Amino acid sequence: MHRDDPARVALLTVLLPLLGTFAACRLYLHLVDPNADATILGYNVHHLFTGSLIALPAAFALAVGARSRAARRVARALLGVGSALVLDEIVYLIVTDGSNAAYLTPASLRGALLLVGAAVAALLAMHFGSASCARAADDVQTPLAGLCAGGGWIPGPAPGATSRRPGAVLKEAAAAVTCSQQPYFAQGDLSRP
Repeated sequence: MHRDDPARVALLTVLLPLLGTFAACRLYLHLVDPNADATILGYNVHHLFTGSLIALPAAFALAVGARSRAARRVARALLGVGSALVLDEIVYLIVTDGSNAAYLTPASLRGALLLVGAAVAALLAMHFGSASCARAADDVQTPLAGLCAGGGWIPGPAPGATSRRPGAVLKEAAAAVTCSQQPYFAQGDLSRP
């Protein structure tokens, strides 16, 4: 991983465990043991629930700000693992009878691929959206650029903003659209190494 770019490290620390867990889970259950079940007190516990128990504490740790770099990296990796387990089974549990045989159906696989693909697209959009938001804050010196420059959703004057020239309103609107694609947490814990 590139240590020079903390945002890239953060992205890969979520993305790689997400993709790896999804691939490992599907390959194992399709090719090795399609009847592997976790049964607790007579109940079949699907990996959607296991994933929830992994992803939620990780998300909470990132939301409140894990203090050390190692804790943030572990939380991101666990968020990727847990998210993969959840996304893998959502469509399967909704559109099938929830049996082991139904997990192997094309509908289950297509649904899982669709949701994991959407998650990957969202992560990439957040990653590249935050970079374009930072560029917009640097390039456009208008009050709405403060949305990016201020690091949150509260508008304020951009650093160095002096006046509103003709045509600045258009640039201001473009900066606002670019910034509105960036989630609040992209300025916080997820963007730190």
